[in-house]
Amino acid sequence: MRIGIIGAGKIGGTLGLSWARAGHEVMFSSRHPENLLDLVGQAGGNGLAGTVPEACEHAELLVLAVPYDHLDDALNRMGDLGDRLVIDATNPYRFVPGEGMHRLIPEDTSAGMLLHQRLPGTHLFKVFSSIPARWLTQHAFQEPDWMAAPYCTISQPLISTIENIINDTGFEPVLVGSFQQCQRIELFGEFSNKPLTAAEVHEQLGH
Repeated sequence: MRIGIIGAGKIGGTLGLSWARAGHEVMFSSRHPENLLDLVGQAGGNGLAGTVPEACEHAELLVLAVPYDHLDDALNRMGDLGDRLVIDATNPYRFVPGEGMHRLIPEDTSAGMLLHQRLPGTHLFKVFSSIPARWLTQHAFQEPDWMAAPYCTISQPLISTIENIINDTGFEPVLVGSFQQCQRIELFGEFSNKPLTAAEVHEQLGH
């Protein structure tokens, strides 16, 4: 699959490298693509660098992994997404030195729900927000049981496609529910920063 990474930092960069190693063609994007040559080199023959519009033109799957206070700018650069396939890996916080994490949206909603409302025509999947960047490497393909990657969506026809994409990163996908459940898988949520297996997530969900 052709994948466009919007936000090639710790989360986006690590995910993109995982998918490149799994055989997907990955374009890392930035306002300054020339700064992404190291990532492209690590991705081998499956890595490319481009601007955000170029990544959107290139990709079958778009992955939003920008800092949340850069989200509006990223969406403006992405343009009309229509019915595109999108992964949202953002968290609605900003780190303030000396103060810690500041929540950037009201407590009674989630980044996933707000993005769904902004992009109602897309096939949107909220995933990877619960997993710290370093764990995307440390816990990938862990034995004997893979760590879970809880996700939310309402795009039932494309679940198998995204679950295969999640599997390619070395994590086991677990559907938590619709976008009303996104707070559970975003930072400080019930499933955030916990190295749970799929069986443990299913148990907490009452499955």
